[in-house]
Amino acid sequence: MYLPVRRKSFLTVLAACLVLLLRMAASAAPLTVEKGEKAPPAEVSDSVRAILTKEVVCLKTGEGPAFEFWFRDAIPVAAGKSGPDAIKEGTMLGVVQVHQPRRDFKDNEITKGVYTLRIGLQPQDGNHMGTSPFATFALLIPANLDKDANAVMDHDQLAKLSMEGTPEKHPRNLNLQPVESPEGEFPRLGDGAEGAKNLLLKLPAKAEGSNENTTIALGVVYEGTGHL
Repeated sequence: MYLPVRRKSFLTVLAACLVLLLRMAASAAPLTVEKGEKAPPAEVSDSVRAILTKEVVCLKTGEGPAFEFWFRDAIPVAAGKSGPDAIKEGTMLGVVQVHQPRRDFKDNEITKGVYTLRIGLQPQDGNHMGTSPFATFALLIPANLDKDANAVMDHDQLAKLSMEGTPEKHPRNLNLQPVESPEGEFPRLGDGAEGAKNLLLKLPAKAEGSNENTTIALGVVYEGTGHL
């Protein structure tokens, strides 16, 4: 039996709505964090793989992993600074595999895939005033487009690569926020500025211009959006 055209259209819209609701429910599901050892995905280049630690930090829902992060073994930071703003724009922070569709800080969808994470700074051009309490972000770049861990990129290059393949033509991004206290167990989940949900991390670092080993604490916003 053939359905009338209007009935077909209604069912198509209904199916699309159900898919949207399922995606929203997955994004809103509470997450837990755990760490372990696991090799980075095959999509990661040898150059990038060489700077990563063996530890994976996993954010999970009841359906399984949502994010899996691998961070570099020593993040270069500016001497005398702390928090996300101690990291120079363009620096590679690590790699993330997104297993479930999630939302970024601009409330755009991050599709499933493997991405490098590079530091990006919010432009001070008047168009972004007041949109975020903190101007430092981890920009997600498809791993197949970012194969040289030591590549030097300016802001425009970072933005172009990060928005590759996005319908919104906006960089995929996770806001980075400072950690109030660097004490306690890491990684852990915590509340950030303006209701954000943060993955709190303490990562190995090295002060630029010296051989001093140190650490840097930062919060990665995995749930929450700016003032859009």
